[in-house]
Amino acid sequence: MSRSRRRSALLLTALATAAGLTVVGAPAASAAPPEIISGDHYRITGGSSALAIDVEASSTAHDARVVQREVDLESRSQAWRALRQWNGYQFVNANSGKCLSVSEEGEAVAAHVLQRDCDGSAGQLWRVRAGDVDPTAGFESVLSGQYIDVPGNTQAVDTWLELRPGNGDGGNPGASQSFYMVRVDV
Repeated sequence: MSRSRRRSALLLTALATAAGLTVVGAPAASAAPPEIISGDHYRITGGSSALAIDVEASSTAHDARVVQREVDLESRSQAWRALRQWNGYQFVNANSGKCLSVSEEGEAVAAHVLQRDCDGSAGQLWRVRAGDVDPTAGFESVLSGQYIDVPGNTQAVDTWLELRPGNGDGGNPGASQSFYMVRVDV
């Protein structure tokens, strides 16, 4: 969302609130990332696509692709355990026990997102930033400073996720890089 559109939306929301009206679906500028409880599991869904971050074909293999798929409330491969580290979070897949990771070319633009054996490397550490609108989050690679991105902001199932520089205002996460996090029981 452009800065002027965001400002206009915030102004309209403020005016409506002052008048005692409720605005449904009005975008809000994100001020802080969602609260994450270390050790809990989360389903992470695209803010634009409403598709879940998943491991392709629920694979348990090292280097399996991380894609977006339809939400499946029974799928363990759509549940990611957040583990707080000193400089970010590791996200461990509930189905495979492997970590959300970037490929070997992890510092390059368009490096792909995979699952790998957890080793604590920078390619498996993520800073959770405020997303495009509340309460979304952007996942910034500690290795490259780039964000997990849905290429072309597509809603196509099985799209392989990749890293891109922030494409929102001021280099922050944009719409294709903003995700909802919902705590789930596994």
